[in-house]
Amino acid sequence: MITSTSAYLDEQTEEYNLTEIPLKIDYNKIVGVSANSIENKLFNSWLLMENHPINQELVELHFDYYDDSRFNTYYLGKIIKEDENHLLFESLNNLGQLDGILLINKKHLIHTVHQSTELDYYQYLVNYHHKQSTFNPRNLKIDYP
Repeated sequence: MITSTSAYLDEQTEEYNLTEIPLKIDYNKIVGVSANSIENKLFNSWLLMENHPINQELVELHFDYYDDSRFNTYYLGKIIKEDENHLLFESLNNLGQLDGILLINKKHLIHTVHQSTELDYYQYLVNYHHKQSTFNPRNLKIDYP
């Protein structure tokens, strides 16, 4: 519901309200609201799918950073090539598009995740962008020798 001074947010389905008491937000407290962004549209379409794509090749790479600004950070993407010391890695942005090609020193990796719901979601995003020809929006060179 929207009034002249506030917005009331609640969650509803066709059958009933899921929120007993809506959240009231005064307009002067709102910096910005994104209700129709591509992230929301893609996430909603993934949630409504009956059979989610299963991750085939994506990984999360977690590093040994201990300083405050990088602690608990990771890269999400695809390993292109690797040797005993390094990885060549396609990093994805938060929309599942190609963000960059990274050379990563393996000695700083502490953990690699190969299966998770988040990776399944990103596999859906990658598949979506390949179908739409929007996977590589900056036209980075991706034909690796």
